[in-house]
Amino acid sequence: MTDPIDPAQDSKPVGSPPIPPQNPSIEVTVKADLEGEFIKKYFDEQAKNTSLQRRNFEVQVWLAIATTLAFGAAAIYAYIAHRQSVISNGQLTTLQDTLGEFQKQTRLMKQQLVGTQGATLNLTLGFAGNGQLNVGLENMGVVTATHVHFKLDITPQTIADLRTTGTPISFEPTDIAPIKGKDAWVHTFLLPWHPHQLTIKKEWPADWPGKDTFELRGKFSYQNGFGDEVSEEFCKKWFPEFTITSKAQSSGGGGLYPCDEFRAVIRSVLEQERMAEKERQ
Repeated sequence: MTDPIDPAQDSKPVGSPPIPPQNPSIEVTVKADLEGEFIKKYFDEQAKNTSLQRRNFEVQVWLAIATTLAFGAAAIYAYIAHRQSVISNGQLTTLQDTLGEFQKQTRLMKQQLVGTQGATLNLTLGFAGNGQLNVGLENMGVVTATHVHFKLDITPQTIADLRTTGTPISFEPTDIAPIKGKDAWVHTFLLPWHPHQLTIKKEWPADWPGKDTFELRGKFSYQNGFGDEVSEEFCKKWFPEFTITSKAQSSGGGGLYPCDEFRAVIRSVLEQERMAEKERQ
């Protein structure tokens, strides 16, 4: 019969490791500690995330504020620059208008001075029957005319078709001195041609104006004393002398006339003579 309390039944083989005693309260405590540590770490991580999110949000808010301020500053600067540009443009326009008015007044003053005091040369020509050609440049102004230059070409021609009948002659003096105000330069040229007068009597020459004429074409230039160079061209043709006698009066002419009036002068003089002849009948 077996003894229920036989110690041999509870014995373990020799050399087996000891079995620690089991304590349920310790296991519960360990689990509670582990769970508490996990929960603490979880909430710490959540707190860190929340803090980072808050900081990110604050940074974004400040960035938005800074961007808004920068945009506002840029807008204000653009407005100020625009206003300054408008004001500057207005001032520039006013300055340009003032300068333009000043230049206009200066030009008017200069024109007035030139018109009243500037050198003004007046040309006179005379062609005598002995072949003597007289040339004069008279200064009608107050200021002295300087750098005076004169050139003249004389050409014999036919009246009918203005055909050249001889070799042209040129005159170009190089020693013309400055011409003072109200003074004149006068020079005489001797030509090989003697203009033929159709009659020396007072009656009308039947073959007027004859067959031959002379063309005098040239140019003169000078400084008017105000920095301006004045240049003038001229052309004149010679007509023989004539006298038109009517019952009321007598009139005469001849000499040098502008080239562009050459044909018109011939027609006018001949018409006046025909009318005078009818009146005398």
